[in-house]
Amino acid sequence: MAGSFYAIVTAFGMFALDVIARKLRHIGVPIWEALGNQYGPVVRKAVALLSLVWISGVLAAQIHGSVAVLSTAGLLTYPALLVTAAVLLAISSVNLGVAAWIFTVCLLCSNLALLHALVISDGLSVYIRA
Repeated sequence: MAGSFYAIVTAFGMFALDVIARKLRHIGVPIWEALGNQYGPVVRKAVALLSLVWISGVLAAQIHGSVAVLSTAGLLTYPALLVTAAVLLAISSVNLGVAAWIFTVCLLCSNLALLHALVISDGLSVYIRA
């Protein structure tokens, strides 16, 4: 159950970033540029590196999760990895605004599916206590 908090926390985090980062979005530069302009090139490079490490970990976790879900659904591991790679390639060509909207919808659907599963299995009280 603790693993399902990922979708909930990510949704709240994305909302908080949207509220907090409006100024940064209006400036139209990556966060490492904005912080680098204010605090110098060392901060620029450090924030860029941390962003790269963070997004690499997120992508690795998503690929691993996708292969696990497809394998659980009955696909062999190698074909599941190929399907995941093909979907990742297709998604990488989507406009960033559209991708953000798709991500938001997927998070909402994930939370609704979790809530539905908890309600029909009478597990909502256990989940809330956990």
